[in-house]
Amino acid sequence: MKRLSTLLFIFVFAGTMAFAQDNTSEINQSGDDHSTSVTQWGNGSESNIHQHGDYNEADIEQTSFWSLNSQSSTVRQYGDYNEAVVRQSQGGSIFSNSARVKQVGKSNFSYQYGDASLFESGQRLRGKQEGYDNSLLQIANEGTFVELNANQEGHGNRSFQYTDGYRIEGDVEQEGWKNSATQLLDGKNVEADIEQDGYRNNAFQYTEGRYIDARIEQKGWNNDATQKLDGRGVDADIEQEGYRNEAFQYTEGRYIDARIEQKGWNNDATQKLDGRGVDADIEQEGYRNDAFQYLNGRSLDAKIGQEGAKNEAAQFILGKNVDAGIDQEGYGNRALQGYIGTGCNCDPIYAQINQDGIFNTAIQLGWGEDLTAIVTQKGFANESFQLQLGQNHNSVVDQYGSGHHSVVAQIGL
Repeated sequence: MKRLSTLLFIFVFAGTMAFAQDNTSEINQSGDDHSTSVTQWGNGSESNIHQHGDYNEADIEQTSFWSLNSQSSTVRQYGDYNEAVVRQSQGGSIFSNSARVKQVGKSNFSYQYGDASLFESGQRLRGKQEGYDNSLLQIANEGTFVELNANQEGHGNRSFQYTDGYRIEGDVEQEGWKNSATQLLDGKNVEADIEQDGYRNNAFQYTEGRYIDARIEQKGWNNDATQKLDGRGVDADIEQEGYRNEAFQYTEGRYIDARIEQKGWNNDATQKLDGRGVDADIEQEGYRNDAFQYLNGRSLDAKIGQEGAKNEAAQFILGKNVDAGIDQEGYGNRALQGYIGTGCNCDPIYAQINQDGIFNTAIQLGWGEDLTAIVTQKGFANESFQLQLGQNHNSVVDQYGSGHHSVVAQIGL
């Protein structure tokens, strides 16, 4: 009996040692309707699958425990209607897991999943698709030094990224038309970036945490970009070049820097910012563009700049210690400012409109205490209207040129 127990111990121990060694697999398939599944348990596993044909499936699952070595997997598929699934769990506490998928063709699907909830190890998920009507899904559950990269070329492609961890980098690049990109990134020290080149593309970013840097860049027309950022230390940026584009920014938190830049015509830009220490800026170049800002909080700095013709800008501000400004250059532009002061003269509101051109209109409406409204117009045939309700108001109108009209109304309550 003692000898039997000893033999069983040696067998289990030897099996455990074999389980812990590096595993490597290599699979190559040509043709259609292939299905491949690879499961690896151990440290430093590596798997490579190459498939040429249509309606093929590749599935890789890698799991390790208490490992200092990283796991890596690569899937390459050439053809149509293929599917690639890669799942990696845990990994080393020092090195990062790595998963790569490349698909060339149409109507392909890729799913990459990394789980580092135990060791908080690094995760690297990279996907590349060439063709159209492809889908790329990347999910990293927790982890430190998380990198998500998606690259798609063609039209009708979809990309989705999600992670919640620390030191996150999410990147999506799409070239073509009718593509969509979505990033949901929660954590600390987040860098999110979406670049799209084409038309009728859609980009959406949602992040929640601290020290967030989010950017969307779109070139083309009829594109949509949306950022929803909650947290502290947020830097948000949307850049669009083309026409009939729309940009939306919604942020809530502290120390927020939000910026929208549009070049073209018939573009729309909207910012809704709640918090403290907010710096908001919209810059538009072209004609028939619309810009709207809504700010609520304290220590707010809001600016809208428009260069062109028949543009419209509006600001509605509720808060304390506010500096708001609209600058327009061109003709037929309209600017509207509505502001409400919620404090005493120690928390002033400054609202200013500058217009340079002809047939422009400036309107300022204010309520509260210690409000300062300034309108400066250069050119001819411009109009301004100011209405202030409350106490301790200041109104300034400077008009240079000829044919201007100005109305100022102050009512103490």
